[in-house]
Amino acid sequence: MSLKNNYVINFSLVILFTLVTLYLNPNFDFSLNSLKHWSTYHRDDIVFVYGTLIYNEGYDQHHLDHPSLFTFIFTSITYKIFYLIGFLDHYTLSGFIKSEDINVSLSKLFFVSKVTILFFSISTVIILNRILFLLSINQFNSFLLSCLFIFSTGFISASNRLESGLISLFLIFLSIYFFLKFINSKKKIEIIFFIIGFIFLFSSMMQKKIIYFNIPFLLLSLVPTMKIKNINYFDYKSISQFLNYKILLFFIYLIVISLISYKTVINNTFFLSRDLDFIFLILNYVGLNASLFFYIKYFENANYQNLLTYNILIGSTYLIYKYFLIYFFSASIAIWSISFTNFIGHLNMFVSGEVKDELSFDSLNLYLFSFIKHIQFVLNKYFFNFSYQSILVWVNLILLSYNFNKIELIKRNTIILLFFGFFIVQSIILFRYEQDTYFLNSEILLIIPLIYLLNYLKFNKIMIFSLIFLISLSNLGLIKSKKYDNSKGYCKSILKNKNFTDYYEYWTKHLPKNVVLKFCKDRI
Repeated sequence: MSLKNNYVINFSLVILFTLVTLYLNPNFDFSLNSLKHWSTYHRDDIVFVYGTLIYNEGYDQHHLDHPSLFTFIFTSITYKIFYLIGFLDHYTLSGFIKSEDINVSLSKLFFVSKVTILFFSISTVIILNRILFLLSINQFNSFLLSCLFIFSTGFISASNRLESGLISLFLIFLSIYFFLKFINSKKKIEIIFFIIGFIFLFSSMMQKKIIYFNIPFLLLSLVPTMKIKNINYFDYKSISQFLNYKILLFFIYLIVISLISYKTVINNTFFLSRDLDFIFLILNYVGLNASLFFYIKYFENANYQNLLTYNILIGSTYLIYKYFLIYFFSASIAIWSISFTNFIGHLNMFVSGEVKDELSFDSLNLYLFSFIKHIQFVLNKYFFNFSYQSILVWVNLILLSYNFNKIELIKRNTIILLFFGFFIVQSIILFRYEQDTYFLNSEILLIIPLIYLLNYLKFNKIMIFSLIFLISLSNLGLIKSKKYDNSKGYCKSILKNKNFTDYYEYWTKHLPKNVVLKFCKDRI
């Protein structure tokens, strides 16, 4: 792709996204007279504004459920920029409390938070477009599928909120982009792309841990682009003739498995069983090493010393990045437990049904039976009900069936795995509940296969454009409903409810009650 064409495509995506955003938010501007009132945002979004204020104040982060680390880091920077240009009068909690007009001040903070989300929204689209191009070397199809993503349920919903999912997707797309650069690298020094890829992968999970479930499928989407290379990143015998990489690798495996066993089963300090965390961590570590082993076997000329190098780099990157964020960005150390080591135990706190508080080895059958029920529900819903997702499902299925014998084996298997990945991720999400923003994690698994499938269409560009346009139109109802929601505030419910402060006492506990009582007084 030429640099000029790249600019034109990115500019076109920015224009399209801007038009959609303006349609969804007709009163979204800098004028104080028509500034979007804070009560017209989703009620829970105040948690992210409040979280940024206390982060700038130097307080410990509250509500680590997502855990949303980078929402507060990125938004705090945006707050300071808008403070410097004079739009904001403050960027800390104490400054907000002293505001002359609490409601105007809160509306400004929501506006700046929204600008942050919009920036990462369009950045996500641009990175996706680049990834799709690298997967297909087809500029036209990459652009159209990026447009299709803009109209997806998950993206429309998440870019219309201040929640954490979109930044998490932005970070995992960056990770995938750098992994793409790594697998196509030809020089030893380019292993830096491998390290950067894992930094962004770790970051995406520290932003919103649910992103984990689509990471394996996103990585699988890269397989058709992998090329054979003959690189041995480090010869361990160059240090000593007695330094056998197999022995070192064995000791690393022994140490990691011992640590996992000790922390989860032998010396569990969590108030619930961590048996499932033990299984989760072991399966992930074994799965990661098995994936790297087969990658080395088939694409790195069986230079198995690289497996030791990869393990050392992943472990050291994890530890160095952890303490970098703790000491330079005041990240809570609990985030690493929530995002990685206590993954299942923490996630179980937000599920419902018969698996609630079931975390022992004996409960595996409960999860399996529930998952089977969810799969049945999801298959029925997305095959036999009309929706944006069901259209994507049928388009993928029809194109795959029609071109089945023409598609190379590796691409065909990748498409099939991504296709079923959508149903698997949606079934896992059902352990909690389906929510429009959660589609951000699954719809992409129906869009990426199209970058491979569209290459087999003999239609002209007008017909392909028409197909993508019609799929996008199927979400017009959602877009209209979001626009309607953006025009309605919840001040009436606040003013009618004498106990409305209870919600804020829990979610924004450092806000004095006399400040909360001023909420929506400008709407009387």
